[in-house]
Amino acid sequence: PANAWPDEFPVVFNDYMNGLWADPSKEKLLPLIRQAAGLGAEVFCIDAGWFAAPNTYWGTSLGDWQPDGQRFGPEGLPGIMEQIRTARMIPGLWLELEVCGEDSALGKRPDEWFLQRNGRRVGGGERWFMNFANPDVREYMHDTIDRLVAIGVGFIKNDYNGCIGYGDDTFGGSAAEGLIAHIRSFYSFLDEVRGKHPALILEGCASGGMRADYGILSRVHLV
Repeated sequence: PANAWPDEFPVVFNDYMNGLWADPSKEKLLPLIRQAAGLGAEVFCIDAGWFAAPNTYWGTSLGDWQPDGQRFGPEGLPGIMEQIRTARMIPGLWLELEVCGEDSALGKRPDEWFLQRNGRRVGGGERWFMNFANPDVREYMHDTIDRLVAIGVGFIKNDYNGCIGYGDDTFGGSAAEGLIAHIRSFYSFLDEVRGKHPALILEGCASGGMRADYGILSRVHLV
């Protein structure tokens, strides 16, 4: 598909590091939006926390990807997207498309929605990994992206903060076979997203470089 950005990559301002540390709000964002625009940023990305209620920990609610109703004032997240557009930047959001937090509504879906090994969901701590070979998972994630694009999101930073390890043993002969089947399914999902939303810019983030294989590099616009 055609590239979503005419040049090599856009200048992106991300509000996380040395910034809002996953606690965005309208009051905190508006001055940053003005400053970033004045410095020539072309994308303004709101990082983690946009989906969590104020004064709560965001890490266990991954996967529902619904904007919190209290963070962004009466206009909500769409109002912030419009503020970014008015500042002549592309609005962006942080996601971890491949995982689900243990306290999310998504976490109550059947085990077949998740990678599994030795009869347990693959993950650890507060994240489980989604099974992108499952058509229901792909449909759910496509609906998520469609919904966010509809409110003005033009950039997605997809993070990868966990490690699948040596795979999923429900696909076939070995956990390694399951790992290959899953990642090929995720690659094809990204291909579908780019086909549906050719103007959407995708960034691959890999928590310091845990994943920077060519399969990902060839499907995202920047890393």
